[in-house]
Amino acid sequence: MPSAAEVLDRYVAVSGGQAAYDRVQSEVKRTTVTVSGAKVAETVSYTTRNGNFRFIARGAGGQSDLGVNDGVAWTRSAERAEILETGEDRAQALQSAELLPEGHWRKFYKSVEMLGPDAVDGRPCYKLKVVPFAGEPHTLWYDQRTGLEVKEVEPVPGGGEAEMTGGEYFESSGIRLPHVFQVRMNGVVLTTTVDDVRFEEAIPDSVFALPPDIERLMKRRFSTK
Repeated sequence: MPSAAEVLDRYVAVSGGQAAYDRVQSEVKRTTVTVSGAKVAETVSYTTRNGNFRFIARGAGGQSDLGVNDGVAWTRSAERAEILETGEDRAQALQSAELLPEGHWRKFYKSVEMLGPDAVDGRPCYKLKVVPFAGEPHTLWYDQRTGLEVKEVEPVPGGGEAEMTGGEYFESSGIRLPHVFQVRMNGVVLTTTVDDVRFEEAIPDSVFALPPDIERLMKRRFSTK
């Protein structure tokens, strides 16, 4: 039985190798989210190695954003805009801003544990418990034959769990990524399909610029200190 660290390191190796992960300096990813075959949202994310990040989701309810710019983490939707100054929300936003975190998993997990063999859809897997520095423990499953991750279960705010399965891996710039994710949460199944991933694409600074309402919140915060 391999250790949990050996399973995670094997994933890095079979999905492209440490050198390939380290070489990437930027990522632009576009996805489509569906429920029962009907499109509910389109998303695009921009990530750079220096920690700048922008995630935009557009659906019937309008647009929502999550961003990190030079350490300032923020979120906004049609209802509200907020600077994430402290707590778990800020920590998770900063973690989302990490480029290809799978390749540097030791930065995110304070402990990893092998729970033993298990099966996912009849495939022999290794089942791991990982405890991130930000957030609650997750459970991960890795295919024993291929070394690729096939399932993850994590707690969700307010109670319950989200179960994610990934498959149909494809290669982009030497790195293998899952093409389709299914998320089961509170009786609803969301399917996220990766439409396009581009590494090393130049991302304009304007993508990461703080929106006007977030800038106003920043000015108000500093004016009261």
